[in-house]
Amino acid sequence: MRREVLINAVRRVLADLEGSGVVPMLEAGMDVTRRPAESTKELRAGWVSFEVFQKYSLLSSTYGDAERQVVRILGLSELSTAALWSKMNDFSPPQIHKIRWSIIFAVEYLPKLLQLIEQDHVEAARMNSADQQGICWERPC
Repeated sequence: MRREVLINAVRRVLADLEGSGVVPMLEAGMDVTRRPAESTKELRAGWVSFEVFQKYSLLSSTYGDAERQVVRILGLSELSTAALWSKMNDFSPPQIHKIRWSIIFAVEYLPKLLQLIEQDHVEAARMNSADQQGICWERPC
């Protein structure tokens, strides 16, 4: 896989995880499941947002091979399946934490890793080459 393809795939997956609302929903799930079962019976039945599922599944439905590979490596392939979401209300804190940790790892650390693998000199060379050819990449020129 080319570096540029990988970088774009990671950025897209991160944007979809953040934009869909999955992280706050899982935080709420952790909070609810930490409480005694008898005091949160109603809350336990409703912390999973199917609106969030719909947003994320629509976003991830158009993933190409690179994005699917990133999601698989992160251990989040099931996140776009209705089967997982339909069982989430019954998950124990460790089950929620496993999904939550994978997402938090992605959101917190993947941008830092991207900075390491991005090649600034390649971008600078591309811009320099474009300038020499009279191509304007940024406005105003």
